[in-house]
Order: sequence, then structure tokens, then C-alpha cells
Amino acid sequence: GGQFVAYLPLDPKGRSLLPCLEKAFNQGLTFTISSSKKAGGDAKVTWGWIPHKTKVDGGKSG
Repeated sequence: GGQFVAYLPLDPKGRSLLPCLEKAFNQGLTFTISSSKKAGGDAKVTWGWIPHKTKVDGGKSG
């Protein structure tokens, strides 16, 4: 497991993105399950292909 946090801007654009992000989450597009060769093949949850802003300050997503 793990804890994942993403931020959306508190403006009209951010509010319009929220339903799209919820739909992507419900369709299983925001996270993937992958096996780590370094961890002996154990499965772990990672971000999917949709970029998320993971810090309040700076940059776009990352």
C-alpha cells in the first residue's frame, strides 16, 4: 500500500477537472499495480499514466 495525494487548483478549471479525475479513478486509470523486481516481484501500487500535481508549491505535476 501507500498514501497518494494530488492537488487541483481551487478555481473554475480545477472544479471542471474534478469530475474527470473521479471518472478516471472509477475506471481504474489513475493507479496501476506493478511488480517490483527489486522487491522480489512483490506487487505495489503506483501512479498510472495521468499526471497528478503532488505538491502544493511549484511545477505542474510530478
